[in-house]
Amino acid sequence: MTNPKAASAFDARYIESLRRGDAHVERHFKAHFRDLIRLKLCARLKCTVKIESLERTIFGRVLAVLRAAGRHPPPQRLGALVHEVCKHVLVQDTGPVVRQVLSDLPERDRHLLRSVLVEGRDKAAACADLGLPRGYLLELVHRARKSGPSMVSKCLLDDLDDAP
Repeated sequence: MTNPKAASAFDARYIESLRRGDAHVERHFKAHFRDLIRLKLCARLKCTVKIESLERTIFGRVLAVLRAAGRHPPPQRLGALVHEVCKHVLVQDTGPVVRQVLSDLPERDRHLLRSVLVEGRDKAAACADLGLPRGYLLELVHRARKSGPSMVSKCLLDDLDDAP
């Protein structure tokens, strides 16, 4: 069994222990990446249940990639793999709802919300790129909410309200 404390720089033995399902190494792996994943998820979502569900999905998919025959990354790319899986899960989870919310909006508004919700761009930068004041995004969210969005899209819109 690999000593997780010695695996701050992940090595081939650490990856192999993850592939074999070593529970001790899996706990270390999850503890190591949990805060980073939570930061990404909490920046986009508020619902604790949803965050925990997506966190489990992300860890499950990373471990599935590692355990797939011939599909494991070099140890130094483990962090990048976790990041990519996290990004993919977020887009996959929010994508259909975002498309539904955006479908009735003018092109400029669709572009603005898509860049913030789907691509995860900085809100101020997304507004600036379109020559819009930051307050325009807040007004757009307010108008979208008043038009009677579903609970899921309301949750997404709420996430846009508070974040800087």
